[in-house]
Amino acid sequence: MKKQMSLMLVIAVIALLCAGCGSAGGSNSSVAAPSNVVSDIEEVVSESSKPVEEASISSADALDKVQSLSMDKLGLEGKKEDYKFMISTKGKILNSTDCFEINASKEIKKNEDGTVHMQTVGQYFLTYDGKTIYKRDITSGEYIQIEP
Repeated sequence: MKKQMSLMLVIAVIALLCAGCGSAGGSNSSVAAPSNVVSDIEEVVSESSKPVEEASISSADALDKVQSLSMDKLGLEGKKEDYKFMISTKGKILNSTDCFEINASKEIKKNEDGTVHMQTVGQYFLTYDGKTIYKRDITSGEYIQIEP
């Protein structure tokens, strides 16, 4: 009797789950992403085999270019002085393109021994030619092209 009740319960749960999967009564409409959201970008798949030293612009210029953007475009709040911008010494491949990776971090805790805990709050990718900047939304993982 217990086996039959358990089996009936499992069947009922499966039936309820399947009922929720159907499209009857549901909406099949889709919402287009804003034009600056780049939906076809692959995840950062690997480190670039091309050293950052071979880029058309220097690492210092890449860092300056991202730091020169407005706080609004960077998606950050407060003052730039509240953030530490750091560039990776290795390039990244984003959508089959070599890019600099630049992170904006904020101090979240300072220890008595002088060590500091930082949290990355902004992640940016600048193509090696210096022409295209992408911001990765930390929450959603979406890549958004930023107009310089």
